[in-house]
Amino acid sequence: MNRELNPYAPPRDDGPLPVDPPRPHSGRPRERPDYREERRSLALCVFLTVVSCGFYPMIWVLLRRPFFNRLHRRDDMPLWAPAGACAVQVLAVVVGVLAGPDNPVRLVGYAGGALALFAVFRGKSILEADLLSRDRGRRLSGAATFFFGALYLQWVINREADRPPPEDEPPPPRRRKKRKKPRAEAPAAEPQA
Repeated sequence: MNRELNPYAPPRDDGPLPVDPPRPHSGRPRERPDYREERRSLALCVFLTVVSCGFYPMIWVLLRRPFFNRLHRRDDMPLWAPAGACAVQVLAVVVGVLAGPDNPVRLVGYAGGALALFAVFRGKSILEADLLSRDRGRRLSGAATFFFGALYLQWVINREADRPPPEDEPPPPRRRKKRKKPRAEAPAAEPQA
């Protein structure tokens, strides 16, 4: 039986695996951005969220999109998620004002909320992957991302911006302490007579 037709045959060795081509939008490797450039006042973010009736978190994600896309990550922050969430929320407000409070179009608002959650969780996974690749963080909270969204992500960025930058040289290797072997007691010298 021909090996190519036999699904139970062991795989052929076709040589090394192909290398992934460079990303379509740039042929050069990405720079690691400085978190200090993205530092914002958390109190101002809360204030803008309240004043904008909840629209500011999606605007925040749109404004931070270039920062997320500069991080070392396989997936980018898509434009359609935060922009779509903003557009759907505006549409839901306009339809809600025109049609009154008892309308079935409130489902449009739920769709906007789902897009907003997708965008915020994508931002969380991008930040988390970058922090873990730098050995400077641990897993980010999914519950805090769900309940606080962009405010939690801004807190994480501020926390990372406040940390001292890593040094270029790796830390020196740790030396093992040598255990001292217990000395056998020397026989006591007999007094000379």
